[in-house]
Amino acid sequence: MKLTNGSRLFCVIFTMTMLSTSKKTSFASPIQDNLQVTNIFQADQDERTTLLHGKTTAADWAKLAKRDEERRTILSALMKHGALHSAADYTHAAMVYQHAETSDGYLLAHCLAMTAVSLGDENARWLEAATLDRYLQEIGRPQIFGTQFTAAPGKDVTQAPYNREFLTDQNRAAFNVPSLADQELKRKTLKPF
Repeated sequence: MKLTNGSRLFCVIFTMTMLSTSKKTSFASPIQDNLQVTNIFQADQDERTTLLHGKTTAADWAKLAKRDEERRTILSALMKHGALHSAADYTHAAMVYQHAETSDGYLLAHCLAMTAVSLGDENARWLEAATLDRYLQEIGRPQIFGTQFTAAPGKDVTQAPYNREFLTDQNRAAFNVPSLADQELKRKTLKPF
C-alpha cells in the first residue's frame, strides 16, 4: 500500500500524539481494583474511625492491633499470589501496612505507596511521606516530613523527634504535606488521646 503525503503526515502526527500522551491513556481495559484488598482496607479504616470518635480503652486498641495483624496476614497471602494490580490496590495495601508497628511493616508500606504513585495515584504521595516518617521514627531517627503527631497521657501533642530543617516546605508540598507553619497550627489544636 502506497501512502500519500497527506497520509504520511497523518501517521506522523498520530504517532507523535500517541507517544506524547500521558501513560494514563490506554486502549486496553482499565485495571480493576481487587475487591478483597478494598474490603481489607475499608475494614481497617472503619475500625479506626469508630475508635477515634468514641470512648475507647487500652483493651479496645489491643483488640484492634490483633485484627490489624489478621488483616496483614491475609493481605500478605494475597500479595504473594500477585493480587495487587491497580494503583488503588497498592494504596490500600500501603495504608494497611502502615499500621504494622514494625520497621519492616512501615518500609513495606512505603514501597507500596511508591508503587501506587508510579501507577498514577497522586493522592498516595502523602502516604509515601507518612510511611517514611513512621519508618524513620521506628529505627530511632527523626521524622523529616512532619506527618506523625503523638502524645503521652496528660502531655501535649508533639511531633518529636522531628528534623524540621531536613526538607523545605516546597519538598513537603510536593508530597501533599502541610508547611511547617500549618503543622504547628494543627499540633496546637490536637488534643491528646
